[in-house]
Amino acid sequence: MRHFIWLVLFSLFTALPLNAIAAPTVEQISKELKQAEDNTNIPNQPEVVASYQRTLNWLNELSKTQERAKEYQKIINNYQQLYNEYQQRLADVRNADIVIDRSLTVSQVEQRIIQVNSQLLELNQQVQKKQDELREVSELITQFPILQSQNNKAIFESEQRLRALSAAPKTVLDSAKITELQAEVNYNRAYTNELALNQLSAPNRQTLLQLQVDALKAEYENVDKRLKALREQ
Repeated sequence: MRHFIWLVLFSLFTALPLNAIAAPTVEQISKELKQAEDNTNIPNQPEVVASYQRTLNWLNELSKTQERAKEYQKIINNYQQLYNEYQQRLADVRNADIVIDRSLTVSQVEQRIIQVNSQLLELNQQVQKKQDELREVSELITQFPILQSQNNKAIFESEQRLRALSAAPKTVLDSAKITELQAEVNYNRAYTNELALNQLSAPNRQTLLQLQVDALKAEYENVDKRLKALREQ
């Protein structure tokens, strides 16, 4: 069922019209920006420069959304392997023996107590971090319909502006804005793909994060028992 949902969402992404949508690169836009900055005689030079700078921002966001999509896809592809690894980790921690060296001197025990206390603080921070990540995923699941609706609107509006401007470009500024809109459209489309993979991988991420939280809590309990045993020596 999950794969069917993803295929539907991905088909919507790939079915979007591709005509007249180029893929400007960072290198190309950086060159155009440098030329616009150096040529103070071109009409509306500040606006042209600003447009190319916004284009670079869109390209930067495009790169980020593509990387996030790759990470979500990795979780989908490797879920069973990751699940088995985290399950084994949890079992190992729960079955670990609490070993205390009874030959330690008083000074060594005191030093070990300091070290174990520090370890407990670090584990507590790790638990809090993973719980925050788990909470974020749970909250995000309820927001997918809103995010998808907003992105669909952004795609429609940016494509409408691009079509209107591409129909009759007249100036250097028009050309810069067309390039900017092309980058914006490409980002919005890529974000559609990210949202689809984000939604599909969310239940997997919840399960994996919960396993990590459980393993960290179990490790915390083991270390806490070790601390109590040290204090009793």
